Amino acid sequence: MTLRQRRGQVRTGEPDGRGGRTVVELYGEIDIATTWLLTRHLDAATAGDRPQVVVDLRGVSFIDSGGMGPLCRAWCRAQDRGGDMSLICTDSRILKTLRLAGLTPTISVATPRRAVRLGRRGVVGPRVREHGGK
Repeated sequence: MTLRQRRGQVRTGEPDGRGGRTVVELYGEIDIATTWLLTRHLDAATAGDRPQVVVDLRGVSFIDSGGMGPLCRAWCRAQDRGGDMSLICTDSRILKTLRLAGLTPTISVATPRRAVRLGRRGVVGPRVREHGGK
């Protein structure tokens, strides 16, 4: 695994015209070193009125409490603005970490079948790919 693969990466798509969902795709290790990047993208995704955000964790290899903080904050922001945020995750280790931290079932997690429906189709418009590190 190269250093580039290990760093957390975020890609955000613009809301689509049909469902209005914004998909935030995460890659690599999501920890305290990448919190600033994750927070910036999730804040942008939850900034509007009634934000509908899907956070795709299928590309994540590791997440710790530093990465879970921004997820909790974004979920609260979405709820406060009359919207919602859900997760797509199929990795049993990541799911266990989210469950042990108490994020699930508060934040809904899409099943693998539903993940296929929500997945890449929701990402339209320009995509932003940024790499960890300031």
